[in-house]
Amino acid sequence: MSDLVLDVWHSDGVDTGSLVVLPDGCRDVIVRHEETSRAENWFLSDLYNGPFCSVVGTTSEMSGFRLRAGTQVDLEALLRAICNIDPFDRKAVFACIHQHAYISQNTRDALHSLSEDCLTVNSCARQLGVSMRSLQRLIMRETGRAPGYWRQLARIRRAGRRIESDSPLAEFAFEQGYSDQAHMTRAFSAWFGMSPKKFSLQSELKSQLGYPAYG
Repeated sequence: MSDLVLDVWHSDGVDTGSLVVLPDGCRDVIVRHEETSRAENWFLSDLYNGPFCSVVGTTSEMSGFRLRAGTQVDLEALLRAICNIDPFDRKAVFACIHQHAYISQNTRDALHSLSEDCLTVNSCARQLGVSMRSLQRLIMRETGRAPGYWRQLARIRRAGRRIESDSPLAEFAFEQGYSDQAHMTRAFSAWFGMSPKKFSLQSELKSQLGYPAYG
């Protein structure tokens, strides 16, 4: 991949229906290849706070370039430049993204610290050698989300990867940093749209948490 692009994915548009996508802290530069018009439509995905349904149809293919969490994009300039590039020429797409997107080292360090297991936001600020207020300002300015968003997202994604159908939930919740089982259940419902027990049985959803992303 590249410094800003964590992953590249492709959907051939053969299946019809909807796909549940879990929040991963990343935005994707996506191109939709329309079969009927032979047109290509580029856009930047949103940063999601919970699960969402992506409609999959037979009339279009899509390719996506997943950006590192915290990447800032000059969207107007990027879309103007990238529409002239062959979407299957990864080297050219990567170069275009690097020309019109960036992530500061301070943001990269802060997000890495917030993703670490068992660290509070306060302890992250101390680890980074900044005040709590400075960390909050940096993360809000660069990502549009508070530090707590990133810490909670990293924690739920870790828990989702680790949970098994036979996990003793009260004990598991404590091990993952939740105050109790009810706290963890609320987090699973908010971020993944279902209870921990139900999620532990969803192998396809769990597999998403292994893709390159945040946390």
